[in-house]
Amino acid sequence: MPKGMPTGTGSHGSDGVTVSLVWTCRLGNTVQVARTRSARGARQSAGAGRIHADRPWLLRRKVMLPDPVDGFVNRAELASRCDLQQQRLTVIKAPGGFGKTTLLADACHRLRAARDVAAWLTVDEEDDAAALATYLPFAFAEAGLDILDSRVTSHDFERGDYRINLLLHSIEVRAFRCVLAIDDVDRLRSPESLNVVDQLLHRGPPNLHIAMTCRELPPLLDVASLLLDRRGVVVSDEDLRFKKREIARFFDTKLSRRELDELNEGSQGWPIALCIHRDVRAGGGPVDMMQGIASNWIEARLWRGLAREEQDLVLDVGLFEWIDGDLVDEVLGAGSTRRIQAIPALSGLLRTAGGSKDVLTLQPLIRQYCAAKRSRESPERYRTIHRSIADALARRGRVVPAMRHAREAGDLHRVGEILEAAGGPRFWLRRGMVTMAAANELLTNDMLEGFPRLQLLRCILMVWSGELVEARATYDDLNARTDGFTRDREGGDNRELYLDNVTYRYLLLSCGCQPIGTPEASALVSDINEMADHPDVEPFAKAVAEYAMGEIETTRGNFEDALRWTTQSRTVMVRRSRYMAMVADFQLGIMAMVQGRVADAAKAYSRSQRASKSDFLQDAGPAVVAEVLATELNLERNRTASLARRSHTMPTLLAASGGWLDVYMASSEVAVALAIREGGPDAALDELQEMVSFAARTERQTLTRALAGIRISLLVTAGRTEEAQRLWADANLPQGTAAVVDLETQTWREMESIGCAALRLLTAGEEFGAARECADAMLAACAERGLRRSLMRCRALAMVLEHRAGNPNAAIAHLSEYLRLFAETDYARPMVQEREVGLAVLEDLGEAPGEAGLRDAAVALTAILQERPPVQSAVAVPALTTREQEILERLEHWRDKEIAVALDLSQDGVRYHVKKIYRKLGVRSRFEATRRARAEGILTVSSDDR
Repeated sequence: MPKGMPTGTGSHGSDGVTVSLVWTCRLGNTVQVARTRSARGARQSAGAGRIHADRPWLLRRKVMLPDPVDGFVNRAELASRCDLQQQRLTVIKAPGGFGKTTLLADACHRLRAARDVAAWLTVDEEDDAAALATYLPFAFAEAGLDILDSRVTSHDFERGDYRINLLLHSIEVRAFRCVLAIDDVDRLRSPESLNVVDQLLHRGPPNLHIAMTCRELPPLLDVASLLLDRRGVVVSDEDLRFKKREIARFFDTKLSRRELDELNEGSQGWPIALCIHRDVRAGGGPVDMMQGIASNWIEARLWRGLAREEQDLVLDVGLFEWIDGDLVDEVLGAGSTRRIQAIPALSGLLRTAGGSKDVLTLQPLIRQYCAAKRSRESPERYRTIHRSIADALARRGRVVPAMRHAREAGDLHRVGEILEAAGGPRFWLRRGMVTMAAANELLTNDMLEGFPRLQLLRCILMVWSGELVEARATYDDLNARTDGFTRDREGGDNRELYLDNVTYRYLLLSCGCQPIGTPEASALVSDINEMADHPDVEPFAKAVAEYAMGEIETTRGNFEDALRWTTQSRTVMVRRSRYMAMVADFQLGIMAMVQGRVADAAKAYSRSQRASKSDFLQDAGPAVVAEVLATELNLERNRTASLARRSHTMPTLLAASGGWLDVYMASSEVAVALAIREGGPDAALDELQEMVSFAARTERQTLTRALAGIRISLLVTAGRTEEAQRLWADANLPQGTAAVVDLETQTWREMESIGCAALRLLTAGEEFGAARECADAMLAACAERGLRRSLMRCRALAMVLEHRAGNPNAAIAHLSEYLRLFAETDYARPMVQEREVGLAVLEDLGEAPGEAGLRDAAVALTAILQERPPVQSAVAVPALTTREQEILERLEHWRDKEIAVALDLSQDGVRYHVKKIYRKLGVRSRFEATRRARAEGILTVSSDDR
């Protein structure tokens, strides 16, 4: 009996059958044996019901690592990606037939061969938390881990929490890396069992690494935070697909070039399809295209035992993307789902899908076969069923799948009708950017000619992707053809077309493509107001208009109205659109942040972050936005730990995430702060250039103006005052104090950025009178509108102004006002940016008579300012693998293709390793990688010397 396995014994007595479970745990040089109480007592313990003591093979099956697969092809790139000890979490997520279990088992075999601990656990729907508490110690015992507690008793072992804690303690004291591999984690149904896995992920010792396979991640598992922190990777079905050269190796290079080309094209790298082909080939069958091989296998192994009516039912069900009982019964007739589940030949080919026992999926190869056979032999029924599925899905609100089925039915007009009925251009407000982009992929240019509203949807996507010229051309043409968006297509809805046009114009304003002080913006505000107040506008559209008004009033600094509009909108959105409820929380957080209501801002951002993480794998956009905004708040509070991540500062990523002006500006502030900390203002100017170029290229005028203010401030800080003056003129920034602080013609972010730039520029030029006038006007405007963040920035700059003008009392007065605000908000960043002057004036304040209430704030602020940041990032550079080192040495001057040839890799493999190098070094380009590597002493051989 292997150590760690239970032994069951049974005896009859007065109390009935007595069952004992024997655990053997290696405790140093001794073996402790703990026995449970009788069956009656065991039933009272949490976990006894799941473990069958008289069937030790059941537990062994759970924890035994599967044997290596015959003919397994070692794929170096995939093996490197699936290095389970390199990150906290490895998720292998793919449909059936992609070899998830095989890949994970191979990774564990490699670890065990190196004498590392790699525990294996196969889970299913029956496993609750108590069962896991028993399985997990046995899994690690099977992998060779000592359970370190010589005081174990039977009473202890009956407690699941004790077994888990004992296991975690044993892992932690081992000090070396341990891996837990969980196969089919999506089969867990119990929230308590999922909570056990979640606790291992987030509260397990740092040397515990977890890997899991799944078709879909259970929603109760929080993997998004680990992925966002770059402590986890997801290996997807695309990663698992075989590339052409791997297919050749899979067949031991016994394919001709033509055969390899045909198989590569027909299989699309699907592992199970390749296995079918290899089996047929090994059996002497004909080598044919992928579908022919699949058809041969299906008809030989599946079709032979089916009655004719069963074949017809399978062919029909094969046209469904998934088998939802109600949906299938509605389309094919009552009882169809029960009949399909009762066919014995389909056992093992029907699996639960999406974490629901009520939804099944048919093996993809079978579905392909069914679609091809039905389309070829019964084309009219093929179209009829797809059309019926499309209509049924549309009624259920499953818009994109409904559109796909309508396309399969050949009914392109119905495709457009489905999307139009789901909101058309306003579809993204219900479902988010990723879902709308998926819907857009199903639209053709010919189809759009008959749907003006869907052409507006295309315009919206063009604006987000930065194709503003194309968007305007399409919009102008559409404007002419619809008489100014008053005349929809025949059978359409003129009112809906008008509302769609309002939505598109609002997007231009929100993204910064339309300045807020223009007549067009004023007309838009009037139209949105009408939309919000009109009695005939349906509730969701009204809530969208209310949100838009809230955002517009926020940008103007009218926070009382903004809060009213946004709160009204969120009340409706919570019930009607998960996506817009998150966006409303973003907006509530933004207005709380600028008003200095720190707790309210943190609460709103936290709420939106939780919601965004639950949808992370489907749509990462909201999670990106949530991270950017939360980081901006932390930055203002001088909580800079989160600034080490830089991927969210890329404008193209923000655009794909549905970002708007606030998001771009928050991202820019974060990027600048990090760059200043690492390399000073010159480095910050370089870091900002990508965003500046993006704003200019995509004609985001408002963003361009606000960024100009940041750049001018950086130039002044860097001592490049003349360049700052030229940029002010080139950017056509306002002349005169009144224009600088005008919140009727610009957003509060523009006013803050440009106003601070003006103060710095005037102070640097020793134009103290003009600077004082500007500061007074800005202070008054900020105080009137409740712009507390902007007010504190202005106070800090006014303090610098008076200090340099030789007015110490005035400088102390500004500092005192700042400290009053600081005591309430803890916004330290404005003073951190003026560290030297701040410390000097704080010292003067300490020597002057003042209010006792300011002392605590002054002490706290002094402590912050005296903590000088390191010149370089404190993050240690991880060691590179041998392969990464080889690539790094060639990176500066060699192309990917040349590196691939030299190292016998594919170009995709080179790119994969390059991305890992970038991530480890914290850089984003080849030049930065080689420069950083030389600075750290990692790169010792110049690529020129090779």
